[in-house]
Amino acid sequence: MPPFSGAQTSEDLLKRSPAGLWVVLLLLLHVPGAHAQDAASSPNGPQTVTADARDATDPVSGSSVTEGRLESKIKEVEATAELDEATRSKLTEYYRKALSSLEAAKSYDAKIAAFAQAIETAPEQTKELRRRLEAAPPDGEQEPLPDGLSIKEIEQRLAKEQADVAAVEAKVSEMEKELETWSRRPTEMRKRITEAKGELEEIAEALARQVPEGESPSLTEARRWVSETRQREVRSEILMLDRELLSHAAREDLLKAERDKSAQDLKMLSARKRFLEDQLNERRRAQAEQARAEAETAKREAVGKHALVEELAHLYF
Repeated sequence: MPPFSGAQTSEDLLKRSPAGLWVVLLLLLHVPGAHAQDAASSPNGPQTVTADARDATDPVSGSSVTEGRLESKIKEVEATAELDEATRSKLTEYYRKALSSLEAAKSYDAKIAAFAQAIETAPEQTKELRRRLEAAPPDGEQEPLPDGLSIKEIEQRLAKEQADVAAVEAKVSEMEKELETWSRRPTEMRKRITEAKGELEEIAEALARQVPEGESPSLTEARRWVSETRQREVRSEILMLDRELLSHAAREDLLKAERDKSAQDLKMLSARKRFLEDQLNERRRAQAEQARAEAETAKREAVGKHALVEELAHLYF
């Protein structure tokens, strides 16, 4: 089999060998450690560095450039009074750029895990949702309200159903919008992968360039760390996009099943809302009829009684 090249993705390797997926995972996430010595990186020259600080490495990439180390460097620069302002500013800028790249890489790594999990779990989740859709009760069947429920209690139940309907309507709408753009996503991802591979070539060229004449060791190392961490960030992004591509079809099927299930839920909630509205209107009509009947009874009972009572009955009823 031809050797691995940066131009390949796990889509290419998967066609040749399933094991290629794990090869690309290991190769893409490997980032070489910093080559400059810790002593040279200090703004003041050689410093006393503990063995723990020297040996600390990122658990994924194996690089000695970690978030903790960069944060310590930033504090060190801020606390060093002997540095001129230009050097202090440049070092801080480099360290913060490197830190930002590591944070972005961490975010991509989390998405890689999520997409990998989707490949494994989405098909079963889709199957379960389809099963529940088929097992849904027929339309029109409504559970009757408990006896003795007051108008106020029915109003409270109706308010909850109205809120649920609005929430599910919004959810279905968002899913529909997402599905409208879903088919365009693979093309966008492949385009970005191509761009990112070009960025990796540029980073490799930057790492191979000679050190600018007269540059201090601390600036040289910091500048290299920017390139190394950016390299890791881009590699993680490529692998994330690759996993997104591989899981795209399974996630689309799941999203459609979720949309259909939510649409079914919306239909049932809307039917329940209409049922409660009808029940509430019926109770209100019954209450109004009862009030009118009581008024007529009061009028009849007032006939022939004291003139003041009869007058009040006609006035209020």
